[in-house]
Amino acid sequence: VLQPDAWQVRAVPAGQKLSLTLPDGTRIKLNANTELAFPQAFSDSLRVVEVRKGEAFFEVAEDPSKPFVVR
Repeated sequence: VLQPDAWQVRAVPAGQKLSLTLPDGTRIKLNANTELAFPQAFSDSLRVVEVRKGEAFFEVAEDPSKPFVVR
């Protein structure tokens, strides 16, 4: 279990959009008024991110040994 400070949060204000790439190669596009949280490092068995509000589009990097989970 990761400590809360091990998570990064990206918040996109109204009228803006953001594109980012996670360390595993997954690309994410965030729409306006969106907040995304993700760990600084994924676990050995699972890749988990949280869309806390708003809308996000994912191009998930393939890795059958580490499922990608969006909460």
